[in-house]
Amino acid sequence: MEQLMKTVILPLITDYGIPLTLVVFFVWRDYKREASLSGTIRKLEDEMRTILKEQVTNVTRALTNNTSCMREIIAMLRTRPCVADELAEAIISGKLSECTKDNT
Repeated sequence: MEQLMKTVILPLITDYGIPLTLVVFFVWRDYKREASLSGTIRKLEDEMRTILKEQVTNVTRALTNNTSCMREIIAMLRTRPCVADELAEAIISGKLSECTKDNT
């Protein structure tokens, strides 16, 4: 610190005065702060990217499982036409809510 004072700060004060020295100091301090914040933001963005990748993987897996289950249900309904016909009729006639009330 003493070396910095002798080699940088005192020559600035003697050559340019205290106001310009203060301006240089504040610009330097803000530059250091900006560099530090930039590193912090980069770390946070990397962490968020990792979390989002995991979530996308989980959602994709869930959608794949749900699609597989729906295909199995449709295949099962095709083997039982009476259930499929009743469900289709309820959907077409708009009475699906009535059907679900009876089944609950």
